[in-house]
Amino acid sequence: MTSYEIGKRSGVSRQVIDRYRKGTNAIENMTFKTAKKLLELLENVKMGKAPSIE
Repeated sequence: MTSYEIGKRSGVSRQVIDRYRKGTNAIENMTFKTAKKLLELLENVKMGKAPSIE
């Protein structure tokens, strides 16, 4: 999944996702709010309920 898709589906900005992917931001320092959004997206994807990108 691209950073754009993750951002659109989770509400986390593409820039923030890119920083975690590149290692610029340490995952250990991720806010609870961001972690919750990404976890909800993961759960929805696993259950086939992820919202589509419009």
